[in-house]
Amino acid sequence: MPENHIRVFAGVSPVGSLYCNPEGRMSFTYDIGWLQADGAYPISVSLPLREQAYPPERAHCFFANLLPEGLVRQTVCREFGISEDNDFGLLSRIGHECAGALWIGSGEPPDPRTWRYEPVTDDELVSFSRAGGVFSSLVGKGRLRLSLAGAQDKLPVALSNDGSLLLPMDASPSTHILKFPNRGYSDLGLNEVFTTALARAVGMQTVDTVIRMVGNVPACLVKRYDRMQTGDGSIIRLHQEDMCQAMGLPSTRKYQAEGGPSFRECMELAERVCPEPVVVREKLLGWLVFGLIIGNGDGHAKNLSLLYNEEGSMSLAPFYDMVCTLRYRNLERSLAMRIGSRSDPGMIGPYHFDEFASECGFGAGWLRRFVRDLAGGVCDALESVLQKEGLDGLPVSAVQRAVTRQARSVKNRFSQN
Repeated sequence: MPENHIRVFAGVSPVGSLYCNPEGRMSFTYDIGWLQADGAYPISVSLPLREQAYPPERAHCFFANLLPEGLVRQTVCREFGISEDNDFGLLSRIGHECAGALWIGSGEPPDPRTWRYEPVTDDELVSFSRAGGVFSSLVGKGRLRLSLAGAQDKLPVALSNDGSLLLPMDASPSTHILKFPNRGYSDLGLNEVFTTALARAVGMQTVDTVIRMVGNVPACLVKRYDRMQTGDGSIIRLHQEDMCQAMGLPSTRKYQAEGGPSFRECMELAERVCPEPVVVREKLLGWLVFGLIIGNGDGHAKNLSLLYNEEGSMSLAPFYDMVCTLRYRNLERSLAMRIGSRSDPGMIGPYHFDEFASECGFGAGWLRRFVRDLAGGVCDALESVLQKEGLDGLPVSAVQRAVTRQARSVKNRFSQN
């Protein structure tokens, strides 16, 4: 008889239980012990603490959003021999290391003293990548039980003291994410490191990214913001959730054009749950405008997250997954969130930002200056970032040209008004 109940833990503390109904939809109930514990927190803005069970229409989306998407999901499901739409079955197999602080599965998580890691060589990673995917090769064959949302081939890893890569076995926590280029997008890692460094150069809070050569493949190594290492080397998981989870939306609605959240909706939620709402709204505005300036058509709701801090408050997570999608002619040009009435990054100008200012409560004149100054800052930082990040000797010129063209175009549109 198929299993229809798995447990949810934060560290080694039981948080609640997931139940799967005959239609494959998940309900969730908090454990009484968690509700009564000092420092207990809700696992989602969409799932406040309460004794009553959350039915599938409230609970399913949060947990399904922890899972891989697209071709990565298809391959992993094929390896396990389960249906692609079986969220519960997939989560029960790979829910031991997810984004945030949760461990999900049968039984109980292992004691941290039993965490273990195995070395993995570049040759192994290259071999797995050529076989159809690093993540699916390692997870689907049972070596790892971990999950990461998104459609890109990426692997949670830990770094040893000498900088070599380690695989976290079973429920052992990772410290970094290694992202591999998609087929047809060989410079995707270079793209992400370059654009993320540009964001840092203009004052945005971002994840730490570096290029990690795996054989002759330039992969992107990202330090996890939801993991914290203590002085003795221990790793602590920090809870987080993306905006789709916080709003109770499925990953299929992460784009505004497909019924997903608008910028205003994301901003209003973040203002409501984070301290210093004025600071939060300006940070989010910087993220949106920067996406326009570099030509990122993939700045959707799952690329914005809330980080749960140790004292119980929430803050915006560092920005991540920033790339120049205009670099690739076969990708959708439109922005994932509209600015005013427009989403084409080549057509958005001052008047569309005036509409946007009225919608979101920004001063129109101030907003025009904000866009102009940020575009100017990006243009000024282009050359120095290449050198600082050690990218000037790597094949990043096509990305640089695409970003430069778009950034200068935005700057010119706003300098004339």
